[in-house]
Amino acid sequence: MVAEKLSFAVSGRALNAVFIPLCVALIVASLALIFEISGVNWVHGLSLTLYYGYGTTAFLLESLLRSVPLFLISIGLIFPFTAGVWNIGAEGQFYIGAIVTAGTALAFSSLPFPIPLVLATLSGCLGGTLYALIPAFLRVKYGINELLTSLMLNFVAYHLTSYLLLGPMKNPLTQFAETPPMPETAVAPVLVPSTRFNALTVIALIMVLASYIALTKTRFAISIRYMGANPVAAQCSGIDINRLVYITMGISGALAGLASAHEVLGVIRAVRMGISMNYGYVAIGLAYFGGLHPVGAFAVSLLAAGVINGTLMASFFYNIPIGVYEVLLGMVPLYVVASRKIADKIVRSLALRQVSGVVT
Repeated sequence: MVAEKLSFAVSGRALNAVFIPLCVALIVASLALIFEISGVNWVHGLSLTLYYGYGTTAFLLESLLRSVPLFLISIGLIFPFTAGVWNIGAEGQFYIGAIVTAGTALAFSSLPFPIPLVLATLSGCLGGTLYALIPAFLRVKYGINELLTSLMLNFVAYHLTSYLLLGPMKNPLTQFAETPPMPETAVAPVLVPSTRFNALTVIALIMVLASYIALTKTRFAISIRYMGANPVAAQCSGIDINRLVYITMGISGALAGLASAHEVLGVIRAVRMGISMNYGYVAIGLAYFGGLHPVGAFAVSLLAAGVINGTLMASFFYNIPIGVYEVLLGMVPLYVVASRKIADKIVRSLALRQVSGVVT
């Protein structure tokens, strides 16, 4: 009886009320420590970071652009994670989506606008989807753990991209590992003058709303939650587990592909090595940081993007090696896991006292 009451008391809202501030505090403390070690007053450093992240409309729009691949990938990961399917391969799906997007745009560049743009965007989504379905197929057909296969496929995608950018798809006019610039017929039109806010950014924002509806207002949402909570019971109740594995992994791959299409056609307008900035890995932490909720994932992605942009500028002004910030960014998933564990213990301890009638 006590266990049932405890389970009821430990709600997701109470957990997030402790978890999110704790995680933010760890990130801010780490950033402040970086400034102090570098000989910079941490208050000045944090102020400059916030200003260049969100201080003006132009900086805010740049942070929004930076957040697009983060929130698209993290929202995509929410689908399989909710179903208890572990897609750790969004990084590879992003790279495959980028290569397919660029290849399609270049192949159909002679067609009138916006046909190459539409074809390239859809191809990027399809490329990410098909790459995500490989570990899904291996799990369904042969029972191979998708966590391992999706992770290993990241390296395959990365090195395949490297080969293509240094070989068949290399820009003949430069010595860098990159594709030729995207043709004008495939470039997403800019919607806000003097910025890079483009049509694909709007589509990405629409995906936040669409994902919110799909994950909260549909029978599909109930099915994947049931599957994630108890797959055996879900299968006994008539839910097709294998079908949901394919669907959730496919959606995740499609959103990773859309994220890469946004970068290739709307922001960078080419594919270069390092285009991802480890978005696929960071998004894992952001998905949980946002409480496995689309709106939460969007909010924390915008927060992370602003911090990234702000620290890039701060590193320039204070002459701090940018690799230090990349270490901090790589620590975000660890901070998320640690904060989640600590928050769970705190909330359970408080709930146990309340349920047991202990006065604190």
